[in-house]
Amino acid sequence: MYSPEERQRIKEIFNKSPIMQEWLKEWSEQARIEGLAKGRAEGLAKGLAKGRAKGRAEGAREGKIKKAQEAICTYLKIKDAPIAPKWLAKVRKVNDLELLDSIMVQLFQATSKEEAQAIIQQALEKANEPSSR
Repeated sequence: MYSPEERQRIKEIFNKSPIMQEWLKEWSEQARIEGLAKGRAEGLAKGLAKGRAKGRAEGAREGKIKKAQEAICTYLKIKDAPIAPKWLAKVRKVNDLELLDSIMVQLFQATSKEEAQAIIQQALEKANEPSSR
């Protein structure tokens, strides 16, 4: 577009002109404000997207936990009726999905009411250990 000599001449004129210096300050400030606004908007959008994704993941995990709790309680109601309501309440307090999955697998393999109750009792004890929280 411009030769190096032309650029140098324009630069010298620009640097000597007070009005050009004032415009440069205004343009710089405007660019800074626009850059900040754009950065904030991008940051907010990324933060919201990340928050939504985290919320969906947490919601899905909570849903899986509730389903596992209910599956165990339903199993106990059907297979081991009448089961003490306090056991059902305790199962519903277990929030460790891996532990709940383990309980379900073991319950489906249990061959007696006593074995099922022992599985639940051991799981509840494990759920109350400090390392499980």
